[in-house]
Amino acid sequence: MSTPEESRQAPAARRLIIDLGLPRNVAPDVIEVPGVELLDLETIRIHAPLEELNATSEARLLVDRAARKFSAVAEEQSLTPAVVALRGHVFDLLDSEIERVRAHGDDTEQTERALRHLASVLLHTPMVRSRELARAGEQAAFTGGLDALFGIQVESGAGSAVVSAAPRDPFPGSAHRAS
Repeated sequence: MSTPEESRQAPAARRLIIDLGLPRNVAPDVIEVPGVELLDLETIRIHAPLEELNATSEARLLVDRAARKFSAVAEEQSLTPAVVALRGHVFDLLDSEIERVRAHGDDTEQTERALRHLASVLLHTPMVRSRELARAGEQAAFTGGLDALFGIQVESGAGSAVVSAAPRDPFPGSAHRAS
């Protein structure tokens, strides 16, 4: 063992303490201990400013892009009940039409496949427009169109949606009937 006087005279072993905590985990006055050096985030900031490394602006850009994407997805998802209601309405009509053509003697798989393809093609543009309108914050335009064209009413509130569709004759005033 060394005496206190020998300790003061002998060179202390160098120690580097790295503190990357926010807030600090190591008291700044630790550097008063002989042979101890402290490297903390404040020291790094002073000697290697992030602005010079362009990391701050890049980080902000990344966060901004992610926030915009998150917001766009959330806006799109706000129309999910309306999109589901429209698809349900169209596919209900499709199923009725398939039953009608079968009842009239056309039970070929080719006819059913053609009708299903037509329904999918007809739904493509409204699905694309729903995403565009949602991203533009114009969900009411889409839901208003569903109500005006198909009688599909979508009311959202408290995290859920209520969908009601008035039963309508898809061919009012025509001789064409789903019978």
